[in-house]
Amino acid sequence: MGFILGMVAFFTPCYGWIPGVVSVLICLTVRDLAYLDLDKMQTGLIDPRGKALTEEASRLARYGTWLSAFGMVVWGAIFLLLFIHPLRRHF
Repeated sequence: MGFILGMVAFFTPCYGWIPGVVSVLICLTVRDLAYLDLDKMQTGLIDPRGKALTEEASRLARYGTWLSAFGMVVWGAIFLLLFIHPLRRHF
């Protein structure tokens, strides 16, 4: 979910910050929960059969976080350059 929102944030002009913020929050939550589950698997508190899926969730959450943050920065910069700081003509 967070990775998909990260892609939306990256490829959506002007509205990239809205799914970007939501995506960063979701991705950070998924990443932290995956790390907690992996720690519990190492100590034997939960069944280690889901280790591969948990590692994949952690990896996708990490990619989603970076993609979302990058999308927010890129579209934020474009918005600032085009709308907040208009080009001035020199006569």
